[in-house]
Amino acid sequence: MSKGKLITPDGWPLTPNRIIMGNALIEIGAADELRFQREVLKIARILKKPK
Repeated sequence: MSKGKLITPDGWPLTPNRIIMGNALIEIGAADELRFQREVLKIARILKKPK
């Protein structure tokens, strides 16, 4: 925990809204949504890396 946010082992801050959104995506469970979620996370991690 840091400043009211749960921090993942990778250093990502999780606000309550992010947790709810992640849970909603998991509940939808459709293959297309999961594939899209993986792509978005992959791109976000690439963009987050310092240059």
